[in-house]
Amino acid sequence: MPEPAPTPRDPTPTRVLRAVSECAVDLADLRDPHLVLQGIVRRTRDLLGTDMAYLSLNDLGRGETHIEYTDGVRTEAYRTIRMPLGTGVLGAVAAGGVDVQTTDYTDDAAMNHLPRIDDIVVGEGVRAIHGCPIRVGGHVVGALLVAQRTRMRFGRRQIAALRRMAEAAAVALELERLRAGGADPVAARFHDELTARVPDGPEAVCTLIGARVGHPVELIEPGAEVDGVAAAALGTAVAASLHTAAAVGVEGADATVLAARHGGGHVATVICRVPHARLGERERQLLGRSSPAVGAAVAVQRNQVEALSRGHAELVDDLLASATPGKELLARARALGFAPRRPVLVLVARRFGGSREAFVRAARAALAPAPALASSHDGHLCVLAQPAGPEHSADAVLAAVRPNPAVLGWSIAADGLAEVAAAHVTARRAAHALEALGAAAAAADPPALGLAGVLVAGNDPALVDELITGQLGPVLAYDERHGTRLAETAWAVLESGSSAGSAGRLHVHPNTVRQRCERIGALIGADWRRPPRSVDLHFALRLWRVRAELG
Repeated sequence: MPEPAPTPRDPTPTRVLRAVSECAVDLADLRDPHLVLQGIVRRTRDLLGTDMAYLSLNDLGRGETHIEYTDGVRTEAYRTIRMPLGTGVLGAVAAGGVDVQTTDYTDDAAMNHLPRIDDIVVGEGVRAIHGCPIRVGGHVVGALLVAQRTRMRFGRRQIAALRRMAEAAAVALELERLRAGGADPVAARFHDELTARVPDGPEAVCTLIGARVGHPVELIEPGAEVDGVAAAALGTAVAASLHTAAAVGVEGADATVLAARHGGGHVATVICRVPHARLGERERQLLGRSSPAVGAAVAVQRNQVEALSRGHAELVDDLLASATPGKELLARARALGFAPRRPVLVLVARRFGGSREAFVRAARAALAPAPALASSHDGHLCVLAQPAGPEHSADAVLAAVRPNPAVLGWSIAADGLAEVAAAHVTARRAAHALEALGAAAAAADPPALGLAGVLVAGNDPALVDELITGQLGPVLAYDERHGTRLAETAWAVLESGSSAGSAGRLHVHPNTVRQRCERIGALIGADWRRPPRSVDLHFALRLWRVRAELG
């Protein structure tokens, strides 16, 4: 009797993360790659609630792809499909390297049909199919697909989850390729040890590599600089390692590097602070063979982070869109450690150096052990957290991300999650204001912005207009008529404290600044640079800059 048909569903971020993590554990615990891949297919079907899931592998010699692992397939004919690359959904995904979906395969004229395959599909009762490519070493080696015996369109969340599982399959196939490539028992044992550490992350893998090579190693991101190593020499060595898949010495430095790949891309670099010549042949070989494991560990970590980030992103979006969070929303926040009525730090990063991942890692470390969410939202990065001392935490985050600069606006939702949406508006305006005032690396809430905080805190725009026009009206009118930059010059002069100091900020000659200052004096009075007039004018100029930035 056929098993009951499951109901397709949008997988929650928590379930996606659990499935991805369980696949990573299988990599460490199961020595049989067939069991790992079969487990991935089974979890994929369970995660999406589809009638079936299956995984194909490409046979380039025959120009075919063939189904190798299935879950929920009823007929032997479907279970053993072999089809030319480029035909049907399966062949199109396996050959083209892009997702392919059909809501009703047999009636889909856009598909490249084969009568023999169509008969098999009809016999299985399949209607809707979605497939994702699996890449190893930069090449498409197969595909992971889900199918339904009713017409349907797979949604955004289902597709995202399927991609996470396809990435897990790619990691398993990459590690199997590494094991199959060496008959050396020492290398095979090293491979098993590395594979066991992959679920623990790239740092754990590097610790093992260092122990086996006899020298500590560290992991750096692609393009990162290393103290004491010339950037050009490092880049040359990394490029050579990518080309040769071997450890390469860095010219002019006591260092050896190994570029780690995954999915055809450079994902990380292992650096050993020992000259290449001082490493023995065995150490070089072991170091070289560790590249796929490092790449796999990075991929597993990213896969988990992306699954977690999707859950965070949805929760952040929902909290910021809700003036009064409901029970379901509060329950989701509680599950991540948030107390609904405790103060919440809302931090907005509109500009930051380095990668988003590096910023989020540094921010979470600075805020630990407090619960924290980080997500891209409306063109900026938003962080919600409940640290013990929220009023000091933004500066801690700013310090944690150095030497990369960051511009951070922040606010505190004093009454908890119900005030997060309002606090986010204030934090975002504070970040805008910092940019308008020329900050390159700073964190501030509205009070810390001084007089400009009057605008950021949400005062009457009509009052702000009156203050600006009252002080700067003739200057702004002159700029508008003549296309000049007198207002900007006045701001730079008062901000830097002198005409000479403002020339560099404006990128003009000091004589040009002097001439502009004389014109400003003719428009609003020669005392514009002397207190108390300068105080009022400086305030108006700051408001003018902030208002222009905030639109």
